[in-house]
Amino acid sequence: MSTLYTLRKGKPGAKRIVLIHGNMASTRWWQGVINIMAEEFELLALDLRGYGKSPEGLATVSLVDHAADIAELVKIEEFAPFTLVGHSLGGAVAMQFAALYPDMLEGLVLVDSAPVDGMKDIKYDLVQMMLDNQMILLAALKSTLVKPVSEEVWAGFAEDCLLGAKSVMANTRALDGADFTAAARAFAKPVLVIHGEQDRVVPVAEAEKAVAAYPKGQLAVVAGVGHNPQVEDAATFTQLLGDFVRTL
Repeated sequence: MSTLYTLRKGKPGAKRIVLIHGNMASTRWWQGVINIMAEEFELLALDLRGYGKSPEGLATVSLVDHAADIAELVKIEEFAPFTLVGHSLGGAVAMQFAALYPDMLEGLVLVDSAPVDGMKDIKYDLVQMMLDNQMILLAALKSTLVKPVSEEVWAGFAEDCLLGAKSVMANTRALDGADFTAAARAFAKPVLVIHGEQDRVVPVAEAEKAVAAYPKGQLAVVAGVGHNPQVEDAATFTQLLGDFVRTL
């Protein structure tokens, strides 16, 4: 039985979408998307182990661990086949899932994802400095937003950021050098890469590399937003995602 916290909402029997959040985040980052799309689709958001309302994470974790957690969850929920959407760290988890469990998927969506060929030259001393100082950590998270959110929404984001802080380093290490270039070439299903035009965390050039790596990749750049288009411009994001899923 899966112990991950889940948020399931939408139209039973409709096209299914699974949503994976990024580092320092939770299902809250998908709430606006779920509210908009639930009338037409069935959506399942989850908190990765160590984040949000899910159980505490392990000292050492891998992308394979996260992918296996999700595979177990969707089997229990009887939620396959589905489109898998991953944001940031969740993008790497989604690429790992697509490599291991392609038959469960109808399509793959990468949102300001970690690079397809893995993160390199990670400055672990700076990561640790953030984790040692809550003010710096929250400032770093807020800096990923080009468009501000309401105080209420930010309070929820900040709460889950601090709650998941102890899992950040292990998951950052999991991203180090995780290269899906070969696996991407073998993935034959449609892939949509959505990326914020002003992302300060992952440059748009990384999105272009991901599109080139997947045989059926396509790119959508969202103008005027940063690392979190699903939050900063939910209307445009849900239009892009909905249009993609309807074609599958």
